Amino acid sequence: MKHTFPQPLGERYQLLESLGISGQAEVFRARMVGAEGFAKTVLIKKLLPRLAGDGEAVARFIGEARLAALLHHESIVDVYDCGSGDAGHYVVMEYLDGRSLRDLLARVAGSGLHPAAALFIARAVCSAIEYAHNRRDDQGNPLGIAHGALDRDSVFVCRDGRVKISGFAVAGAETNGLAVASPRPPGGEERSPRGDIFAIGVLLYEMLAGRSLDGGSSSFAAPGCEAAGLADTVELVPGLPAQLLAILRRLLTNFGEDRYRSCSLLGDDLADCLHAIDDRFGAAALSELLARLFPEDQGGGEGRATAAPAVGLDDSAQAIPIPKDERQMPRVSSPGRGVRWLFPGLAGALLLTVLAVLLWTAAGMRREAPSADAPTPVATSPQAAREDSRTRATPTPPRPAEEDEEAAVKRLLARAERAVSERGRIGGGEEAVASYRQVLALHPGHAEALAGMAGIAALHADSAEQAIRAGRLAQAAEHLQRGLAVFAENERLNLLKRRLERLRQEAVERLVAQAERALAENRLTSPANDCAYRYYKEIEQLEGTSATVSRGLERIADRYAELAEEAYRELNRAKCREYVRQGLAISPRHGKLLELQRDLQRSLPGMFFKSLEKSFKPLFEP
Repeated sequence: MKHTFPQPLGERYQLLESLGISGQAEVFRARMVGAEGFAKTVLIKKLLPRLAGDGEAVARFIGEARLAALLHHESIVDVYDCGSGDAGHYVVMEYLDGRSLRDLLARVAGSGLHPAAALFIARAVCSAIEYAHNRRDDQGNPLGIAHGALDRDSVFVCRDGRVKISGFAVAGAETNGLAVASPRPPGGEERSPRGDIFAIGVLLYEMLAGRSLDGGSSSFAAPGCEAAGLADTVELVPGLPAQLLAILRRLLTNFGEDRYRSCSLLGDDLADCLHAIDDRFGAAALSELLARLFPEDQGGGEGRATAAPAVGLDDSAQAIPIPKDERQMPRVSSPGRGVRWLFPGLAGALLLTVLAVLLWTAAGMRREAPSADAPTPVATSPQAAREDSRTRATPTPPRPAEEDEEAAVKRLLARAERAVSERGRIGGGEEAVASYRQVLALHPGHAEALAGMAGIAALHADSAEQAIRAGRLAQAAEHLQRGLAVFAENERLNLLKRRLERLRQEAVERLVAQAERALAENRLTSPANDCAYRYYKEIEQLEGTSATVSRGLERIADRYAELAEEAYRELNRAKCREYVRQGLAISPRHGKLLELQRDLQRSLPGMFFKSLEKSFKPLFEP
């Protein structure tokens, strides 16, 4: 049955189907259209008509939309546009193809998710929450962003294995979205960073246990009952690894010294625990899990974009206009001007092209048949002269500036895609990122450019993680450096960077101990696989030319100088020369070794007297 949407929403948006009511807004799947066949499936949230006259509800709706537009993270739903018209206020958001966490947990009710899958989802949520908590304005002031309503409906798992969350607000605002109330600190508000951390613990528990944690009966939410609550965890989630159980204890206890104080610390523990349980579990594994749990979604159609029940399904679209002056809020991205300018623009361009060809032909005829008597054209005014000069210098006049930007964006996106397809996202990443940055300079917040950069950063993160698992820390550092150059705020890359720093420090300490033992046993530069020189060079690969490396190499040279001087006193010229050679290869400007190199040029009697001098010299030194 055909379903129509009579209220105007905007000429750029074609409503495809209503997905139901979510809170105080109706949610639609829609198509965003633009010039030259541009189209993109989006999600539109429209404030309910009955709330149009409620100033507080409108202010909250607009405020949350503006806030969401400030957040650009791989695990946070993107906001593209917002405005108002005859249909009221609306927000245009990223359309997600997949299932809500509520749907996911309904399929595993009673059994729960595998710990690796639960940890992967919790880690992605924690990364997004940490980014939002630390977000600052252009002056560097904290924005005070907290989610405050983090539950199974605000977490979404995409078909490709990405995890997305939505519904952020300013810390301290009123909320009633938590299925389990977070313990409230003295004088604190529920909508707070620490409340978000507790909510992550609730979600992790529900994913592992396969059941909800009822706030009315849970000991975790009741002050002074930590022991009973932790006992429940052991009983309801049997067989958990001790490391994961310890994380749950810290997450679900009351506010106090044992609670996680930041998402950064929680994220590190989640990552380490996931690495210990299954270091191969990633987005691909989560995508396969979703396909197994929801085989009905694998027919090629689009998945659900919201947890709200679908109503009024219809495949037809209806485009409805909105006056331009009623679009009140700035857009994050601008896909193009309307098609209404296409035909006049083409006609104008065709006319100018014909005029340019005629001028060029006339100029060619004048060059072929010059006449001394031919009059010289004279401009009737300075302005006419300038216009005539521009016409003759540029046969094809430029298109309007707006259309030039459109063409530039398309050309840059095509160049980036070509670089990636020809040399891969790693090999062609630098060229692609350069193109994406130019797109963002023209259209800040351009969704496709941001997504492309995020994809390249994610591949560097994957490569870095593989290198870390294989013990190739220097290679991992290179991938992290390149990935952070693409997206400095990518939380996964920063998490891997912190893990790499810990592993690198441990490796350096181990190598320093091995080098000390080699020095004590005079294994200076041989054997090649077990000598002080090798260990210090490995340290150099991990941390560059540091004081530890410089001092270590100098100590090797000092030891060679001691051995060379001992051989000199024994008049063993060959052994002394070899020690000097090896020492200078380590430290070419070593004073003692250079002195011995000069002394080796003496005759044998000269060496004898010099050796006596070296032997007796310590006796006369103070």
